Amino acid sequence: MASVLPRHAFSVQGPIRLGERSEPQSDLALSRPPLERYADRHPRSEDVLLVIEVADTSLASDRAKSVLYAASGIPECWIVDLEADQVIAMSDPEPDGYRTERPARVGDELVVAGIPGARLRAADILRS
Repeated sequence: MASVLPRHAFSVQGPIRLGERSEPQSDLALSRPPLERYADRHPRSEDVLLVIEVADTSLASDRAKSVLYAASGIPECWIVDLEADQVIAMSDPEPDGYRTERPARVGDELVVAGIPGARLRAADILRS
């Protein structure tokens, strides 16, 4: 996977422009290349392929943010639920949230739908 992702933009705890009055900060966002397009602006919903939120005590608020991401058309949102030791992979965005939700635990693999061949082991994300 390392050879697939270097051309994509990663932002850590940065805002994503979802609309005129909405710029939530995700824990991690993976956006489309080229990187230069983000030199003078934040990624917009149409730029973002995947948003990752890390939930220790913030699961309810991260789930609420996922509805905003889905409503704006971001294809995937993963919530790393540290208490349950799982990654909740959500896809198929609709106006009221993601239609598909799949928990991934150690031993499972996650696929980044917007990047052919991009896979992550849940164990690598959940490892403390």
